[in-house]
Amino acid sequence: MTKRHLFLPILLIGWLMGSAGQAQLAEAKRPADHHGEHRAVVTLVQLEQTLHRYFAERLASPDVTLTVRVLHPRDPIAVSVPRFSLRIPSTEFLIRTGRRAARVDIIAGDRLVQRIPVVVEVNATMDAVAPVRWIRPKQVLTDGDLTVLRVALPTLNADYLSTIQEAVGQRAVRPLSPRQPIPRAWVSAPPVIRKGDRVIIQAKRAGLLVQAVGIANRSGKPGETISVRNQTSGREVLGTVVEAGLVEVAF
Repeated sequence: MTKRHLFLPILLIGWLMGSAGQAQLAEAKRPADHHGEHRAVVTLVQLEQTLHRYFAERLASPDVTLTVRVLHPRDPIAVSVPRFSLRIPSTEFLIRTGRRAARVDIIAGDRLVQRIPVVVEVNATMDAVAPVRWIRPKQVLTDGDLTVLRVALPTLNADYLSTIQEAVGQRAVRPLSPRQPIPRAWVSAPPVIRKGDRVIIQAKRAGLLVQAVGIANRSGKPGETISVRNQTSGREVLGTVVEAGLVEVAF
């Protein structure tokens, strides 16, 4: 066997051993698998659901359509505990709609694990009653005065009249602008008894009913206390308005 014939097998064996050594070295440098505890994440959907519940609880009307969209963060957030809940801090006071900053707490048991700063877009819309013309104070609303508009709420606690049926017969307590939604606080039910009306003064006790005729000294709505004058005795008494023409006094 010539030297050339001996050299080729030796070269082949050396190449094989070198390749095996490099493979072992590469295997040794590969990081070991991590077998620690499972790490959970907070998803975009979880953040939006938590914020939506928070904002929905602060709506003044059940007729509102509410949308909540988290603008930041958009990626899942790793959490150092396997089980947790999300909560809005009690120090937050989020009432206005639009784009705003908020915070969401990650809670494990009663322990604060992490606080997430978020940017959220909040939109709230509803059908609201609006006048078609200027309405003066003390004017009673009629069907012809009103229309219904879809409006965006500036705040979650904005409370507008939502149907024409509930608005008709209400009395304006301040000027109402055309095509502007009517807050419930800006109208009131008209009095069912007016000053000077002839009324029945009624007293009930233990099955005994006593009635007399009187004159109302002031106007009043059901549940309000007004002064009435007994037409027979001339005596003035305080009574509670029950309905149109009827005032009940203590006996």
